[in-house]
Amino acid sequence: MKISPTISASAPFKWRLTLSAFLGGISLTMAVGLLGSSAWLIAMASKQPPILILEVAIVSVRFFGLSRGVFRYGERIISHDSILRSQTSLQRRLYEALERVTPNNSINSLGSVFQNIISDVELVQDRWLRIWIPYFSSLISGLAGIGIIYHLSPTAGLSIGLIFLIAIIAIPYSSSKFSMKFASLSAKTDELIAKQIANIANGHLEAKVFGYGDQLRQDLTDLDLNLNAAEKRIDYGAGIGSGLNFIAMGAAVILGAYISINNVLNGTLGSVNIAVITLLPLMIFDGVSTLPSAFAGFGKIAEATTRIDMAILGSKNLVKVMGNALIEDGSISLSLINARAKWDRGFTLPHQPITAQLGPSSPLLVSGNSGIGKSSLALAIIGLVPYEGSIKLNGIEINEIDRGELANSITLCMQDDHLFNSSIRENLRIANQDVSDLEIWSALECVEISKLISTLPDGLDTHIGVYGENFSGGEKQRIRLARAILKNSKLIILDEPFEYLENDQISRIATNLFNYLKGKTLMIISHNKLDFPTETCVLF
Repeated sequence: MKISPTISASAPFKWRLTLSAFLGGISLTMAVGLLGSSAWLIAMASKQPPILILEVAIVSVRFFGLSRGVFRYGERIISHDSILRSQTSLQRRLYEALERVTPNNSINSLGSVFQNIISDVELVQDRWLRIWIPYFSSLISGLAGIGIIYHLSPTAGLSIGLIFLIAIIAIPYSSSKFSMKFASLSAKTDELIAKQIANIANGHLEAKVFGYGDQLRQDLTDLDLNLNAAEKRIDYGAGIGSGLNFIAMGAAVILGAYISINNVLNGTLGSVNIAVITLLPLMIFDGVSTLPSAFAGFGKIAEATTRIDMAILGSKNLVKVMGNALIEDGSISLSLINARAKWDRGFTLPHQPITAQLGPSSPLLVSGNSGIGKSSLALAIIGLVPYEGSIKLNGIEINEIDRGELANSITLCMQDDHLFNSSIRENLRIANQDVSDLEIWSALECVEISKLISTLPDGLDTHIGVYGENFSGGEKQRIRLARAILKNSKLIILDEPFEYLENDQISRIATNLFNYLKGKTLMIISHNKLDFPTETCVLF
C-alpha cells in the first residue's frame, strides 16, 4: 500500500506528535480531576467537618489547577514544534516536485496545486494539530474521568462510559461525513475566486476601456456567494456534531445524577459523591466539544492532501533524473531538430522549425522579427514551455532531464530580468556566491560598464535602486549581462542582450562575450542580425 507523501512527511515526528497528544490528554485529565476534587470539597464542606478532612481535597484542587497549565504548555510547545518541522519537510518536497515538473506533461492539471501551495501545506497540518491530537487527548481524559466515576459507582461508570464512547465515535463521523460532500465544492469555488481576482487585477485597464468591469465584479460576487453557501453547508456539520455533544453530555449528567441518588438511597455510595458523579460528565464531554468544528474541516484537509499528493507523486513520473550523465566531458552541445516552442494546448508559434547544432566552438545566433517565438524557444530549451521536434543536450532530450540539473547547467538572461534593490555587487553575486571582486570587474569590463562603475563614489556597493531606477536602460542591460556570464554555466542563452545599446558598442561587446565565454556553448537571440563571430546563424 502506497503511503501518502503528505502523511509520510510527518512520519519522522510521530513520537513527538504522540507525546503531545499524551500531554494534552494529561492536561485535560487534570481539568477533570480539578472539577471532581472541587465538587467533592464543596459538598463535603457543606457538612462542616474538621478542617483536616478537607486538607487533602484543598491540596488536590491546587495541584490539579497548576498541573493543568503546565501540561498544556508542554503539549503546545511539542505539538507546534512537530507541526512546523513537518510543514517544512512537506514544503521542501513540494518545491522539489515543482522543480521536476515539465510543462509539456501535466502542468495545466497541477497549476491549481501550485497556486495554492502555501495554503494547502498549512491546511493539511490541521490534521494533527486540530483533529487527531485533540481527539486522542479528549479520549484519554474521558477514559480517566469515567474511571473515577466507575470507582465510585460501577453502574454509573459503565452507563456514562457507553454514552461517551458512542459520542466520541458518532460526533466526529457525522461532522466529517457531512462536510465531505461540500469540501470539494468549496475548494473549487475558492480556486475560481483566486483566478477571477487575478484576472481582474491583470485586466482592469482593458475592462475599463471596453466596459465589462461591472460584469467581472458581478462574476466575482456570484462566486463569493457560492463559496459562502458551501461554507455554510460545511458549518452545518459542525452544528450537528455540537448538538449531539450537548445531548450526550446532558444525558450523561442526568443519568449520573439518577444512578448516584439511587446508590445513596441503597447505601452503596456516600452522599457527597453525588456532586462528583453528576458534575464530572461536564468536563469529560468538554474535551469532545472542540471535535465537531475540527472534524467539519476534515473534508477540506482531505482535498488539500489529495492535491499535494498529486503534485508530489505526479512529478516523479514526469521526468527522469539523469544524475551526472548530462555533462560527461565538462561541456555541453545543444541540438535542435525541427524544434519550435508551443503554448497552451498545442498552439504553435509562428516561425519555421529550427534545425541547428551548437557547441563550445560553434555559437548560435537566432535572429528574426519581434513576436515570432524567439524567447519562447529559449524557454523551451530550459524546460519551461513545451515544444515540438527535438531539443537535446549532449544527446539527451530536454524533457528527460532533471529540472535541477538543467538549471545548474544552463543560464538564461532575459531582456527584462529583475534587478534587486541592492548593491551592484550583491546583484552580480546572486547566481554565484563564490565569485570574487576580481572576477566581477572582469565581467563588467567585458560588457563595457566597468569604467562607469569605477567612477561611482561607492563603486560596487552602489545601490541599483527599485527596479534599477538609478541606472539607464543600457546600463541595466549590461549589469544583467555581467550577472549571466558570472554564473559560469556550460550553456549560456542571452535573449536580446544588446537592447538599448548603440551599434558600435554592440559589435564590441559581442566580440568580448565570444572571447570571454570561449569553451562554453553560447546562444544569442536578437531581432536584428548582428555582426557576430559565429559559425552558425539562423534567420527566421
